[in-house]
Amino acid sequence: MEHLAVVALTLLLGGNVVALIGQHTAAEAGPAIVLSLLLAALGTMPLLYCLHALNQQLPAVDGLQGVLRACWGRASAGVLGGALLLELVATMGGVAQSLARHLRALLAYCGVEADYAVPGPLMASLAVLLIGVVGLLPWRRMVLVACALLTMKIGTGLLLVALAARYMHYAHWIPWLPEATAPYRFGLGGVLAASVPLLGAFASVGLAVGFPGLGGQVKARQSRLLAGMLLLAMLLLIV
Repeated sequence: MEHLAVVALTLLLGGNVVALIGQHTAAEAGPAIVLSLLLAALGTMPLLYCLHALNQQLPAVDGLQGVLRACWGRASAGVLGGALLLELVATMGGVAQSLARHLRALLAYCGVEADYAVPGPLMASLAVLLIGVVGLLPWRRMVLVACALLTMKIGTGLLLVALAARYMHYAHWIPWLPEATAPYRFGLGGVLAASVPLLGAFASVGLAVGFPGLGGQVKARQSRLLAGMLLLAMLLLIV
């Protein structure tokens, strides 16, 4: 798997689905977030199947970029590829902000006020730089680091669930589908609204994995792409 695909997959799964999007969608759908996850997964299947079918019909092309170039031309492929990379930049910034919040909470717990010494945007920019250092490692080591971080994150979540299991009661999930308090908050509207960002995250994972291709020209560009995306994410966080 290529450097860019590993970074994209790790950020989209670790930053979007587990942390940022999960918190947002749970506030919209409530306990019925399971339905939102199911709808998002069902909506992703046709997209990934179409991508697989295109790869079968065009075996000579090189990744998603090659498929887009063969079907729609170089200009359209560049626009769509750039949009996917911009989404990755935004995701990288969101993950960096999440890392900065966790670090500030840890420092506050230890009695250290980090807001005055290290402002939040600067701390998030340093987190982006850390992500970039990991992204430029040899891909085998980067995969090990990514798997270790995701395992630690998911393992911590499962540990918290196990420790809090005795305090859980089914009454907290009644009603399972709360009545709508606004057009897109709870109820069926909330379930549908929550499934939209989840669909985007799931689909982006599949697209990001298939984007880089295997060609030498793409490989040669990956370090420059990652460096440019890191600088852009740091600039957005500081501004």
